[in-house]
Amino acid sequence: MAEKILLVDDQPKNIQVAGTLLSANGYEVEAATDGFRALEWLSEESFDLVLLDVMMPGMDGFETCRRLKQLPGGEDIPVIFLTAKSDTDSLVEGFQSGGIDYLAKPFQAEELMVRVKTHLEMKQMRAKLKDVNKWLQTEVSNKTIEITEANQQLKDALLKVESLDKSKDNFLKIISHEIRTPLNGIIGASFLLKSMAVSPEQKEFFEMLDISLKRLESFSYAALQITQLQASGNFFPKQHVDVHEIVEEANKIALADQQRRFFLESEDIPPLNVNKDLFVTALIKLLDNAIRYSPADSLITLKVHKQANGLHFKLTD
Repeated sequence: MAEKILLVDDQPKNIQVAGTLLSANGYEVEAATDGFRALEWLSEESFDLVLLDVMMPGMDGFETCRRLKQLPGGEDIPVIFLTAKSDTDSLVEGFQSGGIDYLAKPFQAEELMVRVKTHLEMKQMRAKLKDVNKWLQTEVSNKTIEITEANQQLKDALLKVESLDKSKDNFLKIISHEIRTPLNGIIGASFLLKSMAVSPEQKEFFEMLDISLKRLESFSYAALQITQLQASGNFFPKQHVDVHEIVEEANKIALADQQRRFFLESEDIPPLNVNKDLFVTALIKLLDNAIRYSPADSLITLKVHKQANGLHFKLTD
């Protein structure tokens, strides 16, 4: 489709010359002999470019251009002034009124065609850029909606997780308390029956029962610790304690009546700044694992030595 140009000049001869040249180069040309008629054309039809004479009776080219730019879509139409004025003030006024370029009269045909072609190509590029920006805005808007919906889904999921977390905490608290009461009675009864056992089979049975009860008691205590930690926001007090003291306490709990030998190999280590209860619990779990997977009368060795990033605990069974 041919690009459409509006030629505005009060001299019919100028319109004829420029119009013939533009038509010969494949452009569709309409003409107006004054600013008023030009604005009527522009309000009724769509043009790709306007060639506008400056010195016209009634309404000059500058005023015509200002009014053109106020029309719907007028800000996107490039205006090239055709003028005999070449003084700086006239040129500045032309650009301030909305013009994009100017040609001095009498103009050269080659120059006119180069200016027209250049500004039409620039108009096409601006239109494409405008379309791209519009598409980008739509994409950003859509992505913003998606992100907002995703954030809301995450918030809803987080609320559900928090609710489930609270339910789990309550469950652990109830279980740990409800188990410990009857468990204490069973442990006492087991200890009494164990002392009354006569045959090797009975003693072996109560040894197995004792191990199971201790594991159940350990689970109950661990559940209570987890609940307490989560209730406190995983904040727990620390204190300076001796490594040997921590290991000895864990050893007494984990290896009591387990028929295992224990050896601690350590360097001169300064006191640790830790939560004693949790650290002892961690060592008990490691020792309990070593007991389960090592034969009776075997040796369990704990080596503690300093490294660049802290202390290294190595358990061997």
